[in-house]
Amino acid sequence: MTQTPMSIEERFEKLEKDLHRARRRNRWLLAAVCACIGLGGAEWMSRPYPLLAPKEVRAEGFVLVDAKGTVRAVLGTIPDGTTALTLGDVEGKARASLGLDTNGAPALRLSDANGASRATLGVSQTTTKDGTVTTFPESSLLLFDPDGTVRWKTP
Repeated sequence: MTQTPMSIEERFEKLEKDLHRARRRNRWLLAAVCACIGLGGAEWMSRPYPLLAPKEVRAEGFVLVDAKGTVRAVLGTIPDGTTALTLGDVEGKARASLGLDTNGAPALRLSDANGASRATLGVSQTTTKDGTVTTFPESSLLLFDPDGTVRWKTP
């Protein structure tokens, strides 16, 4: 079977129809790709915590442990209403504490390896051997002997 050759006008007409169909198909493909991207972005944004870092973390306390599971730091509130950040040594013993008492007064306390207070900056209380309790103001600095007696203080 022999085909009759097409004229130049027929060829141009066929090419124009093919080009029109290709352009229409490309517009539909572009619309489908945009819709997929839009739906994917909407789904990602609707997650409770997108892959971005949260602006705020809320908890009643944080405990930091080392690779062995030893508590090295604690940040939290205590049932009596005080708030503190306590740092521990490699054995987990509290060595430094920065906190607020129930009235909001700050204090920094440093302890030795035996747990005895060695220095306090801010509000503190000391008890003498006869049971007398002395409260020092926020502006005080106290240094203690290993047995707990005040070695130096101001004011």
